[in-house]
Amino acid sequence: MGSFSSAQESPPGNAGQPTSLNIQNFSAAASDDRRHRGPGGFGGPIQLKLDDQPAFPVVKRDLLTDVIPTTESCGSVRADRKQRALAGLSMGGGQSLNFDLGNLNTFAWVGGCSSPPKTKPPAELVPDPAAAKAKLKLLWLSCGNKDGLIRINQGMPAYLKKHCVPRVWHVDGNGYDVTHWRNNLRLFAQRILK
Repeated sequence: MGSFSSAQESPPGNAGQPTSLNIQNFSAAASDDRRHRGPGGFGGPIQLKLDDQPAFPVVKRDLLTDVIPTTESCGSVRADRKQRALAGLSMGGGQSLNFDLGNLNTFAWVGGCSSPPKTKPPAELVPDPAAAKAKLKLLWLSCGNKDGLIRINQGMPAYLKKHCVPRVWHVDGNGYDVTHWRNNLRLFAQRILK
């Protein structure tokens, strides 16, 4: 939210993030046979194998059983699906799509930027286009046209268009970079918080 350019642009809101999204704090959730040490050597950052992704179920559990209830109990937050959003960048974009679209009774606003190949196929993410159309207030998808993930990311908006599911498919001139992510997070936040 810090990327809003002025106080007038900056909407009120609450944000939560499971600590297990930080791979360095994740070692307890991954068994030794599913991880290897990164460049830091023994005691250094944990690097997860891309084909395993044991963090996904842990992050989902933390989000649904810890982050949402804690946020709703500690702040002046509306505790209903229509007021909840989840968006992510890169692997977080894939996690947002994988989690959110599978929890249409929990989230109404969904965003994924530069989502990776590990994101589920469109037909698996949205098996019931009519339900997605009825329940989603916003489905934001984005990728830079210089991003190596552009071809992978084009499948979801094409599937949604074919099934008449409203969505925003935002392509800009950036690559796989913080400029694309910052701009798209800002655009997504402006839509959900107005």
